[in-house]
Amino acid sequence: MRESNHENKLYLKVPKEKIASLIRIMEGYDNVGLVTTLDPQEGLVAIQLTPDTAETVRNILRELPFVKYCGEQS
Repeated sequence: MRESNHENKLYLKVPKEKIASLIRIMEGYDNVGLVTTLDPQEGLVAIQLTPDTAETVRNILRELPFVKYCGEQS
């Protein structure tokens, strides 16, 4: 287990009608990532994650065909 309080944000683009679905999916996985809507009209969202949840979140996102990766901030 890594000892770190460092958090990352993933920036994603999803169809605006899928934002609520993405939020519910993350909630369903015990909130492994906190979804924040940045621009609902453009479908831009950020997911805040920790080093302990990063791999799980990335695995979930890979299975969602409507998610487009836009970048990351450490």
